[in-house]
Amino acid sequence: MRIEKVLIADDIEQECIDILQSKGINVTVKTKQNLDELKVSLPAHDAVIVRSATTITRNLIEIGANGRLKLIGRAGTGLDNIDVDAATEKNVLVMNTPQANCRSAAELTCILILSLARHVPQADASMKAGKWARKEFMGEEIAASKNIELFPLEEIWPQADFITVHVPLIPTTKNLINAESLKKCKKGVKIINVARGGIVNEKDLVAALNSGQVSGAAIDVFSEVGSEFLFNF
Repeated sequence: MRIEKVLIADDIEQECIDILQSKGINVTVKTKQNLDELKVSLPAHDAVIVRSATTITRNLIEIGANGRLKLIGRAGTGLDNIDVDAATEKNVLVMNTPQANCRSAAELTCILILSLARHVPQADASMKAGKWARKEFMGEEIAASKNIELFPLEEIWPQADFITVHVPLIPTTKNLINAESLKKCKKGVKIINVARGGIVNEKDLVAALNSGQVSGAAIDVFSEVGSEFLFNF
C-alpha cells in the first residue's frame, strides 16, 4: 500500500507529524472540520488520522474510498467513532494503537482507586469549605494478595470492592455496568471507568450512588457531552 498524502483530522503530537514527513509523506493538518469539509478532504488523501473528536461515518468512508482514501488511522484505542464495517466493505484499512496509553490508563486507575479509598475529593471539598475534618477522612486498611486471578463477571460482581473498566466500547460491552449488574455487587462498591463512555450506564450509576449501593465513582469518560452534570449532587 502506497501512502503519499495523509490528512491529520484531530490534534496529535508534532512528533507524529515529523515522523510522517521524514518518510517523504505529504501531511495536511486540518482539524475541527465539519461534515462538508471532510467530504472534500478525505477523497484527496490516501490516509486520515483521527483521535476521538472526528467521527468517520459510512457515508464519509464511501465518499473517501471513491477517491484516494485507503487507510484510517486511530491515534488511540477505541474504534467506536469509525464505521469499521463500512471500511472493510470498501477495502479501507483501519488501524489503531491499543497499547499507546496503557501506562497512563493504569496510573490513572491507581490514582482513582486511592482517591476513592481515601475520600480525596470529599476531603478537598471540605478543606475548601473551611473545615478540617481529619477523622472523617481517615484512611482504611487495605489488604491485598500478591496474586491476580481471572474470574467471570458473575463472580466478580458480588466480590469486588473496586470495579475498574478497561474494555473497548462494542455491542457486548455497551451498558455493561447497569442497574442489574450493580444490584449484584457488594453494597458500597466503588466504580472506576477510564475506558469509554457508554460502558457504564450513567443514570443507573447515579441511582446506585443515591441509594448507597455504590459508595463512590470516578469517571474519566462520559457517554456524551453534558452527561457529567448527572453527577452534580
